[in-house]
Amino acid sequence: MIIPIRLAPVELHIHADRWLAFEVLSAFGARQDDGGSSAVLKDEGVEGPLQLLRDRFTLHAADGCTRFRYESTIGLEGAVVGWLRGQLLVRPILGRFMREHSRELKKTIEARALKSRLYPPPSHHVPSQASGVGGE
Repeated sequence: MIIPIRLAPVELHIHADRWLAFEVLSAFGARQDDGGSSAVLKDEGVEGPLQLLRDRFTLHAADGCTRFRYESTIGLEGAVVGWLRGQLLVRPILGRFMREHSRELKKTIEARALKSRLYPPPSHHVPSQASGVGGE
């Protein structure tokens, strides 16, 4: 028996068009849940000791930018003992991974926006070369 564990979601403001963010995420293998009408992506897979791994990425347009939300549910075999191991050992590691991965994804998307003719960065936020690529 597997008891699901929901990890704390990661939310970021990305200074790039939602469709560019969608293209970058879908290049990593996430798939659209409803056939194309929304910007909700899901990735279901199993890695390592996890018997349950469900990731959900939600992208909302926000004044030319993107509000990004990353949610994940995990689970280990073993009922209460598996749940306890997941809470104490796996959840902190995956939570940190989610935050780091999301920050890297944000940098990648914003860097692509700076080079894109189809999806340029919003005019109210074009980062200077000195400051790097956008803030969180």
